[in-house]
Amino acid sequence: MTALLQRFRWESLLLARNNLVTISVVVTLVYIGIFQLLKLLGHVELISMVMVLNDPAMIGMLFIGITVIFEREQGTLAALQVTPMNLHHYLAAKIVTLSVLGTVCGYAMAVASVGWNFEQLHFTATLFLVSMSYSILGILLVAGARQFVTFALYASGAIVLTFLPLFDWMGVFLVPGKEIFPLEHALRLLGWSYDFQMDHFPWYSYPVLIAFNALTYVWAYRRFSKFNRR
Repeated sequence: MTALLQRFRWESLLLARNNLVTISVVVTLVYIGIFQLLKLLGHVELISMVMVLNDPAMIGMLFIGITVIFEREQGTLAALQVTPMNLHHYLAAKIVTLSVLGTVCGYAMAVASVGWNFEQLHFTATLFLVSMSYSILGILLVAGARQFVTFALYASGAIVLTFLPLFDWMGVFLVPGKEIFPLEHALRLLGWSYDFQMDHFPWYSYPVLIAFNALTYVWAYRRFSKFNRR
């Protein structure tokens, strides 16, 4: 437990040292400004959901890639291989730290967008699970990327692919089989959070998100283990 807590502390320092926390705050403020312009078009809750989901997705996926690539280039990752470091602790510290950061930024954006008029417990839980999803996907992608440019290309493609259900919700085009996308279930939970007087609560969406995170983590762990032994 002490080793895990030390990893959390190190990840927090790494984020602060590389100004990633500051960047997160600035990006969140920019998104809030964009929302203030877009809300003139109407559909305030839907636009807020899009902006809220985009922030933790970017933070989780891109920032985890930045920190891993930074540690590799600085030789920190190679040095960790000769220590009794638990790889689960290493990955968990990154995932949880960035998930908390993404959740806080997304929560701040929601409050700035629609005030306190949303169901906060389910909203926060959903946002944390989504932040975890993209952090884990970030680990999966960065394991096979030697340079940040390569990782950025992988991440861009992954974000576009996983965000397909948004086009369905916005009425741009239909997405067949959207139920297999974890973001679809996040949208259902957030939709209920914004309108918690709905009769139907999408309780099944929680197991889907949790199962997706668990299975993707196993895949990311195995892939990262191979990368870390090179």
